[in-house]
Amino acid sequence: MGSLLEDTIRKLQKTCANLGIDEGYSKFLATPEQNVIVNFPVIKDSGKLEMLQGFRVRHSNALGPAKGGQIISQYATLDETRALAMLMTWKCALIGVPLGGSNGAIVADPTKYSNKELERMVRRFTASIINVIGPEIDIPGPDLNTDKKIMGYIMDTYSMGVGETTHRICTGKPVDIGGIIGREEAVGWGLGYLLHELYRKEFQEISGQTVVIQGIGNVGRNFAIAAQDMGAKIIAISDSSTGIYNPDGLNIIEVIDFKAETGSLINYPNARMITNTSLFELECDVLIPCATHSQITKHNVNQLRCRRIIEGANAAITSAAEKILWDRNIMVIPDILANAGGVIVSYFEWVQGFQQILWSMDDVKMQLRKIIVAVFHQVYDLQIREEISLRDAAYRIAVKRIYEAESLRGIFP
Repeated sequence: MGSLLEDTIRKLQKTCANLGIDEGYSKFLATPEQNVIVNFPVIKDSGKLEMLQGFRVRHSNALGPAKGGQIISQYATLDETRALAMLMTWKCALIGVPLGGSNGAIVADPTKYSNKELERMVRRFTASIINVIGPEIDIPGPDLNTDKKIMGYIMDTYSMGVGETTHRICTGKPVDIGGIIGREEAVGWGLGYLLHELYRKEFQEISGQTVVIQGIGNVGRNFAIAAQDMGAKIIAISDSSTGIYNPDGLNIIEVIDFKAETGSLINYPNARMITNTSLFELECDVLIPCATHSQITKHNVNQLRCRRIIEGANAAITSAAEKILWDRNIMVIPDILANAGGVIVSYFEWVQGFQQILWSMDDVKMQLRKIIVAVFHQVYDLQIREEISLRDAAYRIAVKRIYEAESLRGIFP
């Protein structure tokens, strides 16, 4: 097993032990329902044929159809896909939507393919898994290196395959073909709402609080905008090439525009260039890792000088690092709560597909805030009551719901 999968199973086993769930059910909950591996051809623009591999893992449908991201990455593995599918199961259970967990990946470096090659790649992969996805089976959504355009290809390919337009096959689509307003901003909004509630709980003001963000993709960018609008001071942010730091605060709109115009943060004029390593070592009130998994480990955790962490990326903190953070009294809002805004609004998009009524931006933001704030208070109150971490509290709520659902459904036959 890869380290991410081992870490994810370890967290589950700890939770099962604390809940008194026996070993048999613990193994059941750790095991995906379906692992699909497909090998498929892609014709390059040069006319050369290339073989690629992809995965689609359905971890659980105990609460409803599986829901999960679709990744394109040369580093993707089946074990990583299994871990991310399991995390999605806990995320959906925690927020209380009638969906299970899944994840998928195409093993390829997207930077080495033209737009037309990427389209052919995604369409052929979708055709290869068409029998294991569906609006009431498994619903893909955008994830690492995929976006609304990619989701549009998935929707169209699936629709052509089944002979009818099927908006509900995936989420994160363009609004004009069944997407929902606010999906791209949803994770960032959710993080902002959580930050606001955390400070309310602790009787503090957000205004002037210093924030450091790793990652300026959809999650980091939209959170930065939301946090700045609430009065927080973003002192550092990074992309894959560099970080930028200004102790007096960054103008985040200028930063985003610069990134859009130049393709990176290198040579941004109103800040000092720093490495992603030194970014984690900055003194700040809140650190938000929004890049990829396993960014905070036992090797760098003692260099952190933040007061709180909101885990924007899935599994950004390893279990070994988490223990040290607990000992150092650094609060962590865990990934299955922190970035749940995306799956909440994806659920709204799926529901919108049934209703055939377009949701407004106000509807999306109001309902997103209502759900994520309610879940935050459940998790926060449980961690206070049981004197445990927020992650332990979130996992206990989520795993208990899945265990109870599986027990109520029974084991067939």
